Amino acid sequence: MDYEPVLYNAISSFTRQGRISFHMPVHGGGKLYGEAAGEFLSLDVTELPETDNLACPSGAIAQMHENMARLFGADHAHVLVGGSSAGIHAMLLACLRRADALLVDRCVHQSVLNACALYGFVPVFFERDMLPGYSIPGHINYDSLRRVMQGTPHAKAILVTTPTYYGICEDVRALANLAHGRCIPLLADCAHGPHFAFSPQLPNVAAADGADLCALSLHKTLGAPTQTALLLHHSDIVDYARVKACVNMVHTTSPSYLLMCAADLVCARMAREGEALFARAVKLVQTVRTQLEQDTLLRCLPNGDMTRLVVNMSAYALTGYDAAQQLADTYAIDVEMADPHNIVCIFGPLTTEKEANALSSALCAIANAAPLAAPGSEVPLLPPIRLAVPPADAFSAPAEHVPLAESVGRICAATVSAYPPGVPCLIPGARITDEAAAYLHATLRSGGTVTGLEGESVAVLK
Repeated sequence: MDYEPVLYNAISSFTRQGRISFHMPVHGGGKLYGEAAGEFLSLDVTELPETDNLACPSGAIAQMHENMARLFGADHAHVLVGGSSAGIHAMLLACLRRADALLVDRCVHQSVLNACALYGFVPVFFERDMLPGYSIPGHINYDSLRRVMQGTPHAKAILVTTPTYYGICEDVRALANLAHGRCIPLLADCAHGPHFAFSPQLPNVAAADGADLCALSLHKTLGAPTQTALLLHHSDIVDYARVKACVNMVHTTSPSYLLMCAADLVCARMAREGEALFARAVKLVQTVRTQLEQDTLLRCLPNGDMTRLVVNMSAYALTGYDAAQQLADTYAIDVEMADPHNIVCIFGPLTTEKEANALSSALCAIANAAPLAAPGSEVPLLPPIRLAVPPADAFSAPAEHVPLAESVGRICAATVSAYPPGVPCLIPGARITDEAAAYLHATLRSGGTVTGLEGESVAVLK
């Protein structure tokens, strides 16, 4: 039987093109690891007396966890090789029981709502203010949060996303005070913020500011390999023994030592050099922002994460998807994500001045060649989620697929998200509204990717 390694061939060909990367993982094709990269495959071992065991560490892994906890300002740390999604599932399982209410940020990642569908938690949403001109969610609306807290006195936890995919950061201390005033934990999805631990120019890691549990993706902004993440515990409310038990329930029983060793190496390098590396990244972003705003009508989002460049295209007859495609096709520059109005670029620890200048010059050329936008070309905003059935009930119920255009009024049976950023438009149990259908149609029409659909059909309850 013939077998062609098509994935290997495709990725190998892609990485030989010498492209400029403003996306995760930010290790520069392995350059961040130096000479250690050459021995990575030899580190792919298993649980032996000399190598320790992630499920019950007592040796080198236990010491690594202690080092990571100190580095990130937490009481405990647990490395993950299933991404922040595994950490999010574990921290929700540690804090809630079936049918418990979870107060949840509307900008939440789909892994949170998938956990609700799998484990029987009931999400109750509070809103964010929309950012005028950028058409993306901004900061948490505290009036909405307080209303939801008053209306759901039995809620068992609050979960927030900080920073968001767009680098919007919340006042974690204020949120922790609200949660702890109710004697419930504050959980934080900080997948995009592990680098905050290494720069005084950036916000604190949420665990250091009062979050009881937070998940960090080490691969997103520090340069560890994809799938590596960290779950931090800093709490008098949540029992860490239960957290560990829940991690073991949702995590693989065969964690990759290669990934764990690489995460350890990255943390060691960041402890030594992180402040200088991210100071350079912040400076490069500021330089690019200044040039774009001087030489074009492009606008750059003033966000809390100053290593993340969000460029808004709304002044031009150009979507974010268009700009990202032109950057990729014409300039061999790949960005982290695009939406109908914006592109997002991650400046990592190895981003160079030459790469930043190439991005700036390319965006100036693209903008100055584009016609100006016609009035009234707004794209529908992310709509509210209206639950008609608990997510776990809907996820387990018989379903059928119907065309999206015919689905309004039906109850959704799947998680449907524009990806990236992976913030759901619909979840199991949500009633499909005109606004939701319009948002999904507009995302597809403008060049975005939607996960959870089959073609242009959506799963609904029978």
